[in-house]
Parts: sequence; structure tokens; C-alpha cells
Amino acid sequence: MVPNPGVGLLRVLSCANDNRLDMIPGDMTINCIIAASWSRAVTPHSPLVYNCVSVDSPGFLRELMTANLRNLTEAKEILSDQMMWLPHLIIVENTFCLYFLYYILHLLPGLFFSLAEQYFDRKPMIMKI
Repeated sequence: MVPNPGVGLLRVLSCANDNRLDMIPGDMTINCIIAASWSRAVTPHSPLVYNCVSVDSPGFLRELMTANLRNLTEAKEILSDQMMWLPHLIIVENTFCLYFLYYILHLLPGLFFSLAEQYFDRKPMIMKI
């Protein structure tokens, strides 16, 4: 979810704003896998119980997305050359709103640019995304 808004591909997300995120950094996950493999090799007949959790108070989805979008707009030098739109994200819970915004913000602009690419005798790339 983090890179897509930065490129401008993900514009609408369907979820609740108050969802809690229980995220674990990749290096911690890999360390736990290595430790579990070593433990299993050293004591092969012991019961297998593994637990890998993050912090006691996970963050909210809206906090993560707000911080990511704020950091992307503040750091203009890290914006990708492949960026199609300015980074922003709309979080909706209603399915009707999701489909409406999908058509307005994703499908219609993609169709417009694909038609423009066909008009200029170029291979249409936008609608494949």
C-alpha cells in the first residue's frame, strides 16, 4: 500500500479508517524465521510453538497513510520518474463510493489517455495498469 500512492496508481482504498495495523518489520520477521529454523534443528523433538508479534499498541491505518502521503509531498526529490498523478489517497468504507471513485479517478482517466495514445499512434499502456 505504501509505494502505490507515491506513484499515483492507488487513489481509492476500501477499508475503515479506524482499522488497527499490526505491522512487523521485515528484518524482524526474517530473524524470527532464522531463529525458529535453528531452534528446530537443535531440539527436533520439542513442541513447536512460535510467536512473532509487533508492538503492544499498533497504529491506525489513517495514521500510516497520512504520514506516508505527507512524507511523499514534502520530499519532492524522492518522487518517482514513473509517477502518473500527484500522490493522494481517498479511504472509503462504502462500496458504492468505492466504485464511483474508481470509475471517476482511475478508469475514465486511463481510458482517456489510452484513446489519446491510440490517436497519436502509440501503444496504449495506461489501461494495462
